[in-house]
Amino acid sequence: MSERELSAQLLELIERRFGIAAAPGRTPGWLASRLERAARELASDAGVAPRDVVGYFGAHAAELERLAELVRVGETRFFRDPEQWEALATALRQRPAPGGKLFGLSAGCSTGEEAWTLAMVLANVELGPFRVVGVDRSSLALDQARSGRYELECQAHVPAAYARHLRLEAESLQVSQALRACVSFAQRDLLSGPPPGNYNLIVCKNLLIYLNQDAALRVLKALFAALAPKGFLLVARAELPKAKALELPVVSLAPGVSLVQAP
Repeated sequence: MSERELSAQLLELIERRFGIAAAPGRTPGWLASRLERAARELASDAGVAPRDVVGYFGAHAAELERLAELVRVGETRFFRDPEQWEALATALRQRPAPGGKLFGLSAGCSTGEEAWTLAMVLANVELGPFRVVGVDRSSLALDQARSGRYELECQAHVPAAYARHLRLEAESLQVSQALRACVSFAQRDLLSGPPPGNYNLIVCKNLLIYLNQDAALRVLKALFAALAPKGFLLVARAELPKAKALELPVVSLAPGVSLVQAP
């Protein structure tokens, strides 16, 4: 079986279980290679013959979970798409203080940079006390997120106005203790819905594009339902068409920057 054939069959298994899908009709070469290599290594460790690799993962849900973990995309960084974060901060400053604790959710937070970015924004707009929860399916990614420790190179993505939230420590960047007191992380598959609560702000960027259409719309509906009145849901530009397909209320914050706002 060729690498392409093996990766296609394995992706089909992963999609059935997790709703993860490559773009229709095309699996990126890097993903096919990573998937094939990880699958053969896991199967070899279990003593599975090459011809039985697909059947092995089809019959062992825990091993399929491990495989999905090894090949997850997980690309993230502080203040990814900075114009979105700038527009969001401006919009938040123009809103009246909520009169109580403000709750934020980073859905599909990967290694935590998005959750910490959201917390930095909320700290800087000074609307009062807040709490941010970051959720992801990957336990390995969440270990990194909880540590709050990142490579020095990550500092280049953090605007000067937010630099106070990071400090240099042992040749790495460490999220400040004050910010860490406002953020927590939990392992959760968003296909099961977000953690219960009413969120003033939800950020879910570049996750929906890796789900098949049914799964993406299901996640999007659940996130919208979790918003507090007038709450914001920020997704990547490429994901806005999915919100419009559901006829969710999309508002413009700035040229080229839109989000979903609850009524």
